[in-house]
Amino acid sequence: MHEIPAAISTLKILKDLTKTIIDSKATSALREQAIESQSAIIELQTSVMDMQSNYQALLQEKNRLEEQLMEIEDWKTEASKYSLTDIESGVFVYVLNPNEETSDPAHWLCARCYNEKYKSILQRTGADSKGIIFY
Repeated sequence: MHEIPAAISTLKILKDLTKTIIDSKATSALREQAIESQSAIIELQTSVMDMQSNYQALLQEKNRLEEQLMEIEDWKTEASKYSLTDIESGVFVYVLNPNEETSDPAHWLCARCYNEKYKSILQRTGADSKGIIFY
């Protein structure tokens, strides 16, 4: 989009040229045409500036979408390291696949959090008198 600044520059030159014609001692017909040209040039300048503004907005949106795509790809890579496992009847967690090399200690991920695309390590919070462990 290097053309937009060049177009703005060219339009400014044309605008200045028509202003010179209007200010000169040219015939009234020539001055009328110069005034019409100047109006058209101003409209063109406005349109080109609008295009430049729209281009900037589209560029920002593109960057935002690229960032989102990278986040999705990063999550897919991270999520592929885990598998859903039944640790107790009806209790599911995501466990690091055995073939994954990591410096992290063994851990479980909350299934709900995992499905919402973030990692939350389950922590033991205690046990009741029957020995049932709470996470």
